[in-house]
Amino acid sequence: MIGQRYMPKAEDLEKELGLLENLREALREELHGIRWVCYGRAHLETRKPPQILGHPSSIDLTPNGFVVAEHICDKNGVLHGHVFEVDRNYRILWEKLDLVGPGEYPSVCYNWKTGKVLIGDAYNGVVKEYDPGTDRVTLELTEFKGVGKFRHPRATYVWKNMPETNGPPAIEYEENEIWVADYGAHYVARLDRDGNVLDSLGTYGTPGSGRNLREPWFATGTRINCYIADRVNHRAFIYNFAADKFYILWAYPMVQEFRVMFGSMYVVTSAVYPTFVGRYPDRFMAPFGFRSSAVWTDLNTLVMTDHVHIYEFDTSFLTGRKPNELVWPSYANYTMGAGSSLGKHVIVPSFWNEVVIQALSTQRATLKLYSLKQIASPWLGDPTNPLEAEPDADGNLQWEEYDSVLLRPNKLEVYPIEDPPGCMAIDIEMGDADGAIDLRVLHR
Repeated sequence: MIGQRYMPKAEDLEKELGLLENLREALREELHGIRWVCYGRAHLETRKPPQILGHPSSIDLTPNGFVVAEHICDKNGVLHGHVFEVDRNYRILWEKLDLVGPGEYPSVCYNWKTGKVLIGDAYNGVVKEYDPGTDRVTLELTEFKGVGKFRHPRATYVWKNMPETNGPPAIEYEENEIWVADYGAHYVARLDRDGNVLDSLGTYGTPGSGRNLREPWFATGTRINCYIADRVNHRAFIYNFAADKFYILWAYPMVQEFRVMFGSMYVVTSAVYPTFVGRYPDRFMAPFGFRSSAVWTDLNTLVMTDHVHIYEFDTSFLTGRKPNELVWPSYANYTMGAGSSLGKHVIVPSFWNEVVIQALSTQRATLKLYSLKQIASPWLGDPTNPLEAEPDADGNLQWEEYDSVLLRPNKLEVYPIEDPPGCMAIDIEMGDADGAIDLRVLHR
């Protein structure tokens, strides 16, 4: 079926649907909110519903189900890049091996008008457009023309309009333009189909903060507003090219994707924390979704990957709730010279109920805590919707001092923070002797 559409026999389909409906009912009872789930770690030749995945890295919604980019091993242990479309009955409608390379993190974006799929082959440094109907690659780009070669590109189509009410089917696209976020080149650009740069952000090949980027993993949006996940700068932000202005919606550790849908719904995925989702005015944490890709399927439902699964779940039961599960602690150990400073590290994403910081230092030191400067600013035309943080003119996060804790030699200091004020960061200043510090952060 590689490169071909799947046409099931009627008798097989009837049997399959009966078995899968029983599975759905079991899932509804076992996992509150789960509507559909798909499992990974399968081999190419041994896939059997619902275990049909290898290791997915990107997902997008289609009229029939979902298009997925992943890596999967064959029976000989050889790793392949794999792109396919699957419906909610686990039927693979089409699939294509080695359309992406066997490594890095490829992306997929489905065009509801043409039925084509835009693919960012981050392993081979290529952006492709694939037409499943004809089994042809209809576009292939390898560079930001006049700037430099792609390194690790991920790509999306440029919207003509913000999908405010009807979701993906209502999206209109600029016919000849795409967004490319290259986390290897630290660069985001809007390109035409010849690879010419129409707009850009960041300095090609140079990582940084502010107007520069450090591993941008995702970019999408209109010609004017680009929604960017700047992974190592820990920020999901909007850059308005017309106004030359940054809007930081979320400061979140290791951001991988930042998607907006239906005007007031957003999802932020992370490499190290659960997926953060919101439906204005509510903001809440999903119960899973590490190292993920996610997209809204309707006003209440989200589908996401977590590297070995795909979940589709109803978010309405999370409305108005803060995360109340204890997330496993974060650990760190620092060896520091006398008088040195660690620099600000984001340790607390937004909207936790409680955070406990534990620190043990071999020498006298100071633990400093910061919170983001908060401001209520218009976003998506709604003046009552507060942004996570107000950046400076160059897009840098602005931190305000929250508190400081004296760390005495070989004495465990425990610092609880109830109802943290949004995103927080720490810095450590070592005293007049070299030392080592063990740090542990617990979130609830």
